[in-house]
Amino acid sequence: MTFSVHIKTYFLTLLPLFSLLNTHSVWSYDHGIKPSSTAIPTELIIPGPPKGFSKRNVFVEALLEKILKVQKLPITVNYFNGSLPQSRALHELKHNRSINLNWSMSTTTREAELRAIKIPIYKGMIGWRVLAISPNKQKLFSQIANLNDLAKLTAIQRYDWPDYKVLKFNALPVEGQIAFTHIPRAINQGLADYFPRSVLEIAKEVHWYEKENLAIETSLLLKYDAAYYFFVSKENVRLAQLIENGFQKLLANGDFDHLFNAYFGDNLAKLALDQRKVIQLKNPYF
Repeated sequence: MTFSVHIKTYFLTLLPLFSLLNTHSVWSYDHGIKPSSTAIPTELIIPGPPKGFSKRNVFVEALLEKILKVQKLPITVNYFNGSLPQSRALHELKHNRSINLNWSMSTTTREAELRAIKIPIYKGMIGWRVLAISPNKQKLFSQIANLNDLAKLTAIQRYDWPDYKVLKFNALPVEGQIAFTHIPRAINQGLADYFPRSVLEIAKEVHWYEKENLAIETSLLLKYDAAYYFFVSKENVRLAQLIENGFQKLLANGDFDHLFNAYFGDNLAKLALDQRKVIQLKNPYF
């Protein structure tokens, strides 16, 4: 028998607010069942992409597809059709409703409330940050030598991203109330000076920055300890086992390294990370 795994847009009928606040999962809405801790799911529902993007994360979704295929699991992966900011998505996942799988930067709080599959999706490099800036400010950033210098400028992050708290802990001014798609405009209007992005994220966004008249800063590299994990609800033990087992198989057969290098190898080389000044940040939340 041939199994197929695919990503498609999930058209979920909008539910009244009280339906989102009850204890049933999205599977109960569509299939009249509630997943148990031992059942193998037939469907994974993940948060959809930001407005203006067709995919949420092409690398992670390709990785997830391989995790399922290597185990020959007949499981489809669908987008939740609706807005789920990161904090809301994790809240829904905690209660095993609306979505049943997510990936996110880990924190001690998230690991306490959710079940983490503790294999770093980005090899720990999610805490390596370069900056998106206005092109006319490169000379200013080239003069920055340490954390105190950087603290004279204002970063921009979403308030519900773990990065926000990390920057604040290190006494860096941060604007946190701007929607993701409006961040380039906020920098161009002077509401913030830089947007720290993972060395793995920024490559896929470079065309977006160019369109919005931003550039990748060339001299600095921020570093702090961090990891991105897959997360499921605490009760979804079987799904966690399936994700971990498939991920371990990809590590063992070399497919994960091949996929990682295919997506990030060339772009990491272009960032010339070994030629940048490193500013080390503390992360007490990991």
